[in-house]
Formats: sequence, structure tokens, C-alpha cells
Amino acid sequence: DYYRLRAVFEPALNPKRWKVPGNRAVSLYTDEDHAKAAEIESQAQEMVTARNAKQTEYMDLALAAELEKVDEALREPLEAAYRAAGDKRTAEQKELLAKNPNIGNLNPGVLYQYNQGHADELKKLDAEVAKVRATKPVHEYVRALTKQAKEVDPTFLFYRGDYRQPQHEVKPGGLTVAAPADSPFAIKDNAADAPTTGRRLQYARWLTSGRHPLVARVLVNRFWMHHFGTGIVDTPGEFGKLGSLPTQPEVLDWLADEFMAKGWSLKHLHRVLMTSTVYLQESLRTPEGDQVDGGNQLYSHFPVKRLDAEAIRDSILAVSGKLDRTSFGAPVMVGKDTSGQVIIAGDVQRRSVYLQMKRTEPVALLKAFDAPAMEVNCTQRDSSTVATQSLMMMNSDFILQFASSFATRLNQEAQGKVDSSIIEGLNLVLPENALSNGNPWSYGYGHVNQQVESEIAPVVFTPYPFFGSNTWKGGEKVPDEKLGFSFLNKTSGHTGSLHLSPIRRWTSPIKGKVQIKGNVHHPSDNGDGVRLTLHSSRVGQLGQWSVKHGGQDYDITVDVEPGDTLDAIVDMIDNHTSDSFSNVYKISVLESESKLGWDSEADFHGPLDLSAYELKATIPEQLAYGWQLAYGRLPTTQEVALSLEFIQQQVVLLIESGNESPFEQAMTNYCQALLTSNQFLYME
Repeated sequence: DYYRLRAVFEPALNPKRWKVPGNRAVSLYTDEDHAKAAEIESQAQEMVTARNAKQTEYMDLALAAELEKVDEALREPLEAAYRAAGDKRTAEQKELLAKNPNIGNLNPGVLYQYNQGHADELKKLDAEVAKVRATKPVHEYVRALTKQAKEVDPTFLFYRGDYRQPQHEVKPGGLTVAAPADSPFAIKDNAADAPTTGRRLQYARWLTSGRHPLVARVLVNRFWMHHFGTGIVDTPGEFGKLGSLPTQPEVLDWLADEFMAKGWSLKHLHRVLMTSTVYLQESLRTPEGDQVDGGNQLYSHFPVKRLDAEAIRDSILAVSGKLDRTSFGAPVMVGKDTSGQVIIAGDVQRRSVYLQMKRTEPVALLKAFDAPAMEVNCTQRDSSTVATQSLMMMNSDFILQFASSFATRLNQEAQGKVDSSIIEGLNLVLPENALSNGNPWSYGYGHVNQQVESEIAPVVFTPYPFFGSNTWKGGEKVPDEKLGFSFLNKTSGHTGSLHLSPIRRWTSPIKGKVQIKGNVHHPSDNGDGVRLTLHSSRVGQLGQWSVKHGGQDYDITVDVEPGDTLDAIVDMIDNHTSDSFSNVYKISVLESESKLGWDSEADFHGPLDLSAYELKATIPEQLAYGWQLAYGRLPTTQEVALSLEFIQQQVVLLIESGNESPFEQAMTNYCQALLTSNQFLYME
């Protein structure tokens, strides 16, 4: 039987005329494609000719400009030497060009060194040519199994499987063990003038003729398995003695007969399965059902089934609005990120069926959710529940990126998409800084104004107008005409005159007690040192330290409310000669489990884009629409209310932690929670 089957495929898979898979590629380019490509290439060649003429013009201009720089007596011989072909130049010409490298080394590749504008113009022309050539029909190939020669080598039975000991010839046919004893399937030779042996075609027709006992049963069992989690035969790759018996053989036979009767229509088979009572029933277990059908072999309830790895990825992309539904074409390449995880290369988010599959580099997300290894044929997937899946859904860049895209989609599309009765009476009033919380750190100059009659002397604070070389200062140059030497960078700075002292300001986003702990240092042997003042807008001066040619640690605690400012002001003592200093400190929240904190060095920044997040739909609308997209059903009013409570708690926490856009981040967290929930990941 093995050799009969081998004879079916041997004309195409002949060991004596073997082809590696790469050599089996067949071009799909049609005559129309060739004609279209030739037409486009002709257009591109015209553009290339014009581009080359322009390059010649620019090279002549560059040569003329360089010749103007040398003695007039050398111009003519230099030009002749330059224009002579390399292998035709005389020794004198080579020596002359070597002594004048600006001319000797002049070539199109270094034109930018002579005239950047001309070089940029040529680049634009190259880009236009490439754009035209990119419109050619894509040349695609398919790997096909084809007969390679008209002569067919006979298939021999090998004695004990040893190819060096061929026995008698074996004719092609089907498995006799699975055929009636009086009528085994045998393949007849085609006519001598036929282009191929026709063996594979005859074998395929026999498999789909309805007379084969297994083909239809195996196929419908596979589809049943994909819809219900397990097959009627629990070993989809083994219907023999080593496999399991069917749990409902009558159903298997009826489905196989229906499948063949409807012309082997996969669409019809899917429709039959998905409109059946078994498929449409609930997944909830009942005591009565468990008593009779504890293992659910009789399908007393719909079996809960987790989505396959590819379906999980595609579903996340679909609800986020980022799924590229383009069909066919080349595979999407994979690569590794900075942490070594295998991810999708680039920003092309096509369906997972189009992803490149590398045995040694499986995509991290798919691997975590039990995508099969590519080394062996996979007849049935395992479905595990392991910690790496939770970690992937919480921390992977893929999930975080598309949770954010999901949140953006809700804000843009939710208006008018939700039944108003569900969200009636629900609302959430956001704090003022929920849409744009800003950054707690700001940098400027000023002083404590002791002349104001107030219980707490205010700080006159003016932001630095210029940021350059990782430094806040008065202008591009130091000293500045207005602010002099006053500046601040990540760890250090320099004092200005009396009212131009550098100030590092922290604006509190929280309510509570904080600790300010750091070190101020004056490195120079010269001058009279510097003075650090910590000032609270609520309390006033918290402490003051003077240092000269040395440093001092400080440690202060203070109660703060949202909006309070803590200023670290470094000023001169009597003069600001040699008043460079360093001042690095950390602000930590005390009596809190969050371990929240800020670092003056690590948090240092330049200008920020703090544009406010714009609400385009009400918050209840966005939350309810998120349920509709993620779960395919309307939420209840209670579910929307619980979602509002979640958002409110998240916004408060994010404001306290200094997040720049608390509501936007809260919606991203909400969307991530939807995408990682069991209701999203499982079919029920």
C-alpha cells in the first residue's frame, strides 16, 4: 500500500530529478502584467535619461567651479585629464589629478560636497523614478507540485525498505486496506499523447467521489472540532485502531453525507454547524445536565473554548480599528524588539494568517497562547493556562499599543452609537486636570519677594525663555544679555544677580506628606559660595543652606495639597563670581503604599507638548461602546456604572502619580482590561 501511494506522487516527487522547494516556484505574471511593467519601465527610462542629463549638467558646473580655483595654465590640461577614461590616462595626467584632489575625486557620489542643492535635486529625481517603478504589477509566485518530465520512472518495492534492493514494480493506486476486497482502487495509465500521467488527478477524483470511507468523515470531524473544541472523534489525526471511537457516530455519518451531498461546500457545512441547536445553546452548566452528562459528551451545554492564538491577535487588531484586511500578497516579516521578543516588523497589521512563520523564531504573543510548533504536523492544538499569558497581556508592547488605539477609537466613534436608555442618568464629572495634568517640574528664575506684606512671602517665578544643549537659560549664549550667567540643567546650574536666581519648581499633583531629600554642592575654590532655599507656597521657607567649596545634605518633610509649589532656589551670597553649583534631590510620598516619588535629575526635561485631550463623546458613551465592540453585546446599565467607577478611581490615581493625560491613560487601562478579560478571550 505504501508503494502504491508513492507511485501516485513519484512523477512529481522523483528522487532522481529532485527539486528543492525554492525551485518549484511558478510565476503568476500574466501577459498583461508583462506589458504593463514594460510600459511603466519605458516611462521610467525616459525619466532616468532626463535625470542623467541633469546630473551631467551639475557635474560640469562643479568642475567649472573647481577649475576657476586653479592657475589658468592648468585648467585645460586638468579638464582633459578629468574627462579622459580612467584606463586611458597618461602618467602625467594621473599625477596632475593627484595633486588637485578636488578635481581628481569629483564624481556624482560626492556632488553634495560641491553643491548640496544640486545633490538634493538629484535625490528628488531618483525618488520620482522609484515612485513610478513602484506602480509595476507585483511579480508573485506560487510553489506548485508539477510533473517534471514526460518519461515516468517505474516505482519499485524496496526489499526491507532498502532503496539499493529494488524488487518488482508497483502500480499506483489507493490503500487496499481501506477498500472493498473485490474492487480496490487502481489508477490507469493516461493516453500516450497526454501531457501528464494524470495520477494525482485520478487519485483526487477518487478521494472526492464519495466512495472513500474516510475523507468526508475526517473533514467534518475537523470542522466540528474547531467549532466545539473537541471532535466527534477525539483523535482527528487517527481514525484507526490507535484512535478514539466517535462519541456520536450517527451524527458524524450524517454530517459527512450532507457535506458530500451539497457539493463539498465548506460554507454550507459551517452554516449547518453554526445554526444548530447545539451551537446556539448557552454555556452555563446546570445540576441536571451535570448529573446526566458530566463530561459534556452529549453537549448538554455549549463548551467554553478559548480563541486560538491567531484569533486573539486578529480580534485585538479588529476592535482597535487597526486591522489591515488586505487579502493575498507577500507575508508580513517578523523581527525582534530590544528585549529579544519576536514581534511583527514594521507597522503593517495584517491578519495572522499572513505572518511569516519561522520555526526558530515564533511570534511571542502567538507562542504564549499555544500556537503550534512548526517542526511537526499539528492535528490538534493544546489550550493551556499559564502565567506567561497574563504577563503578556499586561506588559507586552503589542497590547499596550492597541489598547491605546482602542481608546482613541472609542473617543472618535462612540458618539451616537449607544442606546441612550443604557446610559441614561449616568455621568462622570472629571477633575480640572484630568484631561491635561501637565508635568510637575518647571524651570525658571526669580527670587523670594520679602517686600510683600503677607504671612508667606511669595516667590517671583519667571520661566526660562530658551532651552538648548540640555540646559534652560536666557538665550543661546551664556552669559545672556538679560539673565547673565543664570541657567539650570539636569543636575547643576549657575546663579545670576540678586533677582535672577535659578529656580527648580515642583507643583504637587497629590495631597499628603512628602519628603525632600538631596544634596547641594559648590565645587569651586573661588567665590563666596551659594545659598539654597527650599520654599513652599503653603508654608513658606522650609530651610536654607549655604555651601562654599563643598556640599551639604538636606532632608525636609512638608504637607502638600494639589497645586502647591515647592521651589529649590539657589542664589548668590554677596556676589555671583564662581557660583556654579549642583543640586540633586528626590521627593517621596510618605505614609502611602504607592511608593510614589519624583527625581529632579531623572525627571529633567525640555519643552513639553501639553495640549489637552479633547472629549468627542461622553464618557458613558465611550464605555458602553467599548463593551459593544469587545464583547459583541450591549452592556447593562449596572455594567456601565461599574465602568464609570473604575475610570473615576483610575483618574484620581493617575493625577496623584503625575500622569500628563490622566483620563486618556485611564481609558487605555480600561480598554486593556476589556481586551484581557475572559469574556473577550473565550467563546461561550
